[in-house]
Amino acid sequence: MNKIWKYLLGSILISLIVIGILQVSNHRVAASGGDPTTGIVIVKKDAKTSFERQWDWTITKKGDQTSLTLAPGQVFPVNYAVTVQASAEDSNWKVTGTISFQNTASEPATITAVTDVISGGIVANVNCGVSFPFTLPAGFTKVCTYEAALPDGSSRTNTATVETSGDVPGSSVTIPFSFGDPSTETDECITVEDNLFGTLGTVCAGESPKTFSYTMNVGGVEQCGTYELANVATFVTNDSGSKGSDKFTVNFDIPCAGACTLTPGYWKTHSKYGPAPYDSTWALLGEDNTFFLSGITNYQVLWTSPSGGNAYYILAHAYLAAKLNILNGASTTANVDAALSYAQSFFNTYTPASTLSRSVRNAAIAQAEVLDSYNNGLIGPGHCSQ
Repeated sequence: MNKIWKYLLGSILISLIVIGILQVSNHRVAASGGDPTTGIVIVKKDAKTSFERQWDWTITKKGDQTSLTLAPGQVFPVNYAVTVQASAEDSNWKVTGTISFQNTASEPATITAVTDVISGGIVANVNCGVSFPFTLPAGFTKVCTYEAALPDGSSRTNTATVETSGDVPGSSVTIPFSFGDPSTETDECITVEDNLFGTLGTVCAGESPKTFSYTMNVGGVEQCGTYELANVATFVTNDSGSKGSDKFTVNFDIPCAGACTLTPGYWKTHSKYGPAPYDSTWALLGEDNTFFLSGITNYQVLWTSPSGGNAYYILAHAYLAAKLNILNGASTTANVDAALSYAQSFFNTYTPASTLSRSVRNAAIAQAEVLDSYNNGLIGPGHCSQ
């Protein structure tokens, strides 16, 4: 019997100790996780992130030619490429939001503190608009705001805690948050221009890097000498008005000691019929004048293919190009003069339909090679860029 009583007394004592511990611990924070039960202060929260983005831009300008040798009045197409690229610099990372808590107990709760801590030990600024401690009546909800500056845009967790004293315990809640798009962007778009070509277009960061490609003619100067064409590509940003630029220079030379020479391919495309820009030297020869006994014009002869090795047209192409080069100011040599004299005699004798002996054909081809060497700059004053 004594053993039974001892057992009962021991059980009663343990129960009293447990009840006392529970009563003492009522002021502590209730464990978070899962659905909260009634009889405590339930905490809810949200998190809104923000940061600023500054765009920085660079510009580069390149061309496919750096130096040219041109005949007087000759123009040469230079292909340019302007590339712009943006890089982002982010700053002022913040997380803000609300912390709401409701007293679900049937009696008032004494709130002693509301805290908000971000992973990494970052303590947020909490504003509840009241002094602590304060009483939260049964069934009532209180809303606080919080704000914290962050060192970077890493994903983190955010824990809000409501502490109480007395019989109604507090609780806490933890939520994750991450950063999305910036709240503000500066200089995200630019306008790009070339000082000689004009406006190239508008580019925004989402299109970066972007390259503008375009062509401009260099030259067109009649006076011999050394020249340079420097043109500048620039950008200006849409917000701060920041600017950037890059310059590309093409040097070109017009020889004074006799103009350089150009090939039949150049003269074919630079007549008044195009497609390339007109070279006024043609006016001294005449595109539409009849070529000797051929019955067709100078222009037509130059565009007639010497298919099958037709010696007449092979010599005619070299002759016409050489004549135009000389009219354009290119000096000659004794060999070139002799080849031109032979060609004039040949064209005053034969037509495109004439049957040539082997010796005549070989002589015509040989003289065409002399003139071709002259047109290509292998002999004489040298070849122009084309």
